[in-house]
Amino acid sequence: MNPGNKKKNPLGNAKSTALEPISSYVAETANEKLKKYLWGLGIIAALTVPGFLLRQALDTSTIAMFYMLGVVGIAFWWDRGPAIAASFLSALALDYFITQPYYSFAISNPQAWISLFVMLVESLVISALATKSRQGEVHRIAAETEKTRSALLSAVSHDLRTPLTAIEGAASSLITGKDLGPEERSKLCQMIFDEAERMNRLVQNLLDMTRLGVDAPRLKKEWQSMEELVGTALGRLKNRLANHPFTLDLQPGLPLILVDGLLVEQLLLNLLENALNHTAEGTLIRLGVKVLDDAMELEIADQGPGIKAGEEKMIFEKFTRGYHGDKGGSGLGLSICRAIVQAHGGTIGAQNRPEGGASFVVRLPIGGLPPVVSEE
Repeated sequence: MNPGNKKKNPLGNAKSTALEPISSYVAETANEKLKKYLWGLGIIAALTVPGFLLRQALDTSTIAMFYMLGVVGIAFWWDRGPAIAASFLSALALDYFITQPYYSFAISNPQAWISLFVMLVESLVISALATKSRQGEVHRIAAETEKTRSALLSAVSHDLRTPLTAIEGAASSLITGKDLGPEERSKLCQMIFDEAERMNRLVQNLLDMTRLGVDAPRLKKEWQSMEELVGTALGRLKNRLANHPFTLDLQPGLPLILVDGLLVEQLLLNLLENALNHTAEGTLIRLGVKVLDDAMELEIADQGPGIKAGEEKMIFEKFTRGYHGDKGGSGLGLSICRAIVQAHGGTIGAQNRPEGGASFVVRLPIGGLPPVVSEE
């Protein structure tokens, strides 16, 4: 690979496309604006009904509060224009239907003029404040969206660039290396395979984050064998685990568990990869599974540097990269683990081990008794 031939990274320049306020992207048509004004008119008309029915029992200032609430709602939902129109309509409706003499815009009592004027001014001020609050909320959401997007692009750019560079270098060596022996070619092919698997796991994490980040995920629960799920996860990480002493401690006679098998497999992969990313080669990693009351407990323990004090919960937040280490990562793995566990009604926690290293403990409800399959 020629270091002088630098390729432009499409993901690296995240700041060049900064997210503008959401309102700048919303081009309203005339029909959409008209609908907002009509909705505002409908709300004021609807509020006039109880005011009309209660005009003998309540004073004018009390009924005026109905209209003010409506104006606040209109300002928050549909911006300043419909709110201002609703303010004037409220004053007219209050004068015509509620204030004596009824069904006339003439006002005999000077105090009623003051009440109407105060209500109009208050409605206009409140509508302006509500609109400003709404716009502030829009800008806040836009800023948070931009922050999340930038963090995601930065993380993905970093994590994709590393395996892509390794794959490109290994492939270039295979193409140009005419004198490579079979063993060297095999190592390069294995490197390409391992890095491609790494990219695949990154993409899977991104897909899981999308699936688990919007509302509650729809789990495809089935009765699963935890031994098989553990075996599949260990098989996918076989090459990386080869550099660590590994202990598997499965309680004999583990029952079936009602879970989404693909998600629990991803949970195991993320927790094991987290241990691999933050421990030195040659240090022990242990995976234990046992039954505890009506739950199944999984523990992944390592001999790494442990967790910084006070970060036991923070490391499960999105884009939080590791603990006590400078190794890269998208910062999504543990947040996805938490989402998977919570979706199953379980718990997850992290703590330092007295003998050194970190321990991640997951408890998943077993889900009752599995169905009995009759043998014919």
